[in-house]
Amino acid sequence: MQTDAKRKDSVRVVERTIDILQTFTAEKQELSLSEVALAADLPKTTAYRILSTLEQRNLVVLDTQQAKYRLGYEFIRMGSVAQAGNSLPRVARADMEWVTKQTGQTCNLYIRDGMERRCIAQVEGTEYVRRFSFLGAKYPLYCGAGKLLLAYAEPAFREMYFHTVKLERYTENTVMDRDTLERELDEIRSAGYSATRGERDALTAMVSVPLVDYTGRVVATITVSGPVYLFTEKNVQQYRACLTKAAGNISSKLGYRS
Repeated sequence: MQTDAKRKDSVRVVERTIDILQTFTAEKQELSLSEVALAADLPKTTAYRILSTLEQRNLVVLDTQQAKYRLGYEFIRMGSVAQAGNSLPRVARADMEWVTKQTGQTCNLYIRDGMERRCIAQVEGTEYVRRFSFLGAKYPLYCGAGKLLLAYAEPAFREMYFHTVKLERYTENTVMDRDTLERELDEIRSAGYSATRGERDALTAMVSVPLVDYTGRVVATITVSGPVYLFTEKNVQQYRACLTKAAGNISSKLGYRS
């Protein structure tokens, strides 16, 4: 049996190994031994021993000409396994259920799909009067929950969007003027959430916050929606707080680090 000291040493080795692996980033894909040791705050001899073991297991590759290490092909295999087992709806489900339990409203997950948004997951609300979207259905980006996705889209995409998509009026609350819409998108980015009332469906309101992946990119929006009369200013702030907490959990599972 391992003694307490040996168990602690084993855990420390694992922690140091993780520290080393996390020194590799999109900006720093190749690192020398000295750079790894410095970034992981380890002696060079310790960093070398761990890197040598990782190299034997194909987790890192040493470029002998440049004397630099990079992550190995084994991570591509492991990444594909992780991706297959961590689809966004699966990752978000527990938090979406929590949001619905806290708010009583329907919770939806939307992604940007071409020039529209698509509903990819839903937990129906518990209120007697509730609102739902059809899974897989597409909706416009310029109104309702789509506004948040449009707000966080790349500037080049937004420019192309406004030159490509014809804005249609769904209700008297649908914003049809591009300048007004652009100002609202700026406000959404500044506030970090969106709240709309009766823009696509006159009887429906919604609050949306972004989900962010490991690259820092907004990949989806988590939204609560329901009857307009339930979306008072007080309730909107309560819904926003619940969504923000859930979005933080989900984004963390997607690899986002604030």
